[in-house]
Amino acid sequence: MKTLFHCLLFFFVSFASIAQDQIRTPKPKPVKKKKPIYETVDQVVKLNIPSLLMRTLAVQYEKKLSPSKTIALGVIYRPNFPTPIINILLKDTNFTASAETMYMLKSSKYNTLMITPEFRFYFKKKAPRGLYLAPFLRYKKETLTANFRYQESALGSNLKVGEYKNKSNAIGAGLLFGIQILTKKKVTIDFWFLGPWAGINFVSNESKINTSNLNEFDKAYIESSTESYNNAFGFSNKYEWSSKGFSNSDTKFGIGVRMFGINIGYSF
Repeated sequence: MKTLFHCLLFFFVSFASIAQDQIRTPKPKPVKKKKPIYETVDQVVKLNIPSLLMRTLAVQYEKKLSPSKTIALGVIYRPNFPTPIINILLKDTNFTASAETMYMLKSSKYNTLMITPEFRFYFKKKAPRGLYLAPFLRYKKETLTANFRYQESALGSNLKVGEYKNKSNAIGAGLLFGIQILTKKKVTIDFWFLGPWAGINFVSNESKINTSNLNEFDKAYIESSTESYNNAFGFSNKYEWSSKGFSNSDTKFGIGVRMFGINIGYSF
């Protein structure tokens, strides 16, 4: 009887000890896998660094819609600065122009505003990372101003200075192909290398000067002196004259290309 009692006592003590050890032993916590960087990104803000060298501000905002789709809105603004083409023309040894045309070129100022919405498709469904194809719309507004000299022969006056202004409004659509890289430090590099687009361009030229004292010779002189300038930018030289100045307008179908651009941004 004592032997049986001792055996049962030993059994219960051993069982309690084993159970207590099992309770005290913590279970290992499951290891959580880190999400890929593209799954943690919902929005990206970007700045075009190279454009700053051209005194142009270019920014873009991109929003993730799904693993394969995003929307983006880009804005480019360039305030009044000397026209970029001037330095190219002045350095071209084959370019020749009259003294009046050179006067206009050296006094010209240029500003632009571009608004570009995009709808991006990422091929590997890792938006906003990887290769993408983006149909886009583009609105472009440009203003070009320059001074020109003229004379009122009937009054025998000295040369006067007037302001020539060209306004251009373009609306178009195109297709952009590029690649965007995301880093662990939330820095993004958006590089595109092909983006043809086509659209309609509404162009107008005007100058508000008093033409009541201009004869036909004076008007012909103005048309002749501004002809090379207009040709350099593809503008019409056929003016409509009134007592308040001269003007013309034209509508053109044009094509363009967004090529070799790069944006540096921050993702969150």
